[in-house]
Amino acid sequence: MQVSPVLRRLPCLLFMQLVHAVLLLLPTLVFARSRRIELAIVCFAVGVMLAAFLESIVVSQYAVAGHRPVRDKVAMRVAALVGVSVLATFWIAQIELQFNHVDSLAIHVIGAISLALGVGLRVVAIRTLGPRFVSDIRVDSFVVRDGIYAWLRHPSEVGLLLIVTGGPLVLGAPITATVATIVLIPVSRWRMHREDLVLSSL
Repeated sequence: MQVSPVLRRLPCLLFMQLVHAVLLLLPTLVFARSRRIELAIVCFAVGVMLAAFLESIVVSQYAVAGHRPVRDKVAMRVAALVGVSVLATFWIAQIELQFNHVDSLAIHVIGAISLALGVGLRVVAIRTLGPRFVSDIRVDSFVVRDGIYAWLRHPSEVGLLLIVTGGPLVLGAPITATVATIVLIPVSRWRMHREDLVLSSL
């Protein structure tokens, strides 16, 4: 009986998620004024870790063997910068939670909905593109217009913005959510525009 590639990689993926969880919650572990874990932190951690785990599972299904040369090195650098910025946003949100958070049910619910929608969009976008989902800006001989791409031109970018907004709001950190969204929107618009220029050449 042949084991699927996802099942073979599952122990490695779970270990990576454990490391990711410790890294994600580092500010809480350092700055928490009590050892009590707040519900907001639990919901935030579960949402973000679920997003990371689902993306890892879906991406591993479509992993392409072999080296593929990078076509857009600037886009790859910006993608790495965005990844670091998202982690920094989540760290700052946890610090805001410890020192100046807003305890509002409406903010927590809006954050949870945004986070869930963002995760859903990212996973659906990855599943629709399959092995064509990469941080590098590259296109095949056709433009994908089915699935989620029939409704949204850049669902992955929209999903990322929703995650960046929703995660801090779940923690009751609206200042972090607002600043991070304002900073990342121009970057996302730049990435969308750069990809549209490549798509328009087909």
